[in-house]
Amino acid sequence: MDNETREQIALIRYKLISPVLAEPGRVQNEYFRTQAAKHHEFPRYGNRKVKVSTLKSWLIKHTGSVVLMASNQKTEVIKADPEKQVRR
Repeated sequence: MDNETREQIALIRYKLISPVLAEPGRVQNEYFRTQAAKHHEFPRYGNRKVKVSTLKSWLIKHTGSVVLMASNQKTEVIKADPEKQVRR
């Protein structure tokens, strides 16, 4: 997938979660349920529904940077030493 498509997908993800960034959890859940019932157009993937759990994971990933939402990498925590944790 090229960078332009990744950025377009990231912007759609941001567009879906941005209305509730500063809202309490109850409002977020209600909004996510309404969005999960709708179809959303994604580049490369077409018309899709998005689950509530997916929207919540995008909200958790959000740190103010659309670039981070474009990545599909998961962070692994490896316990190399009980006193240290290494992130890959």
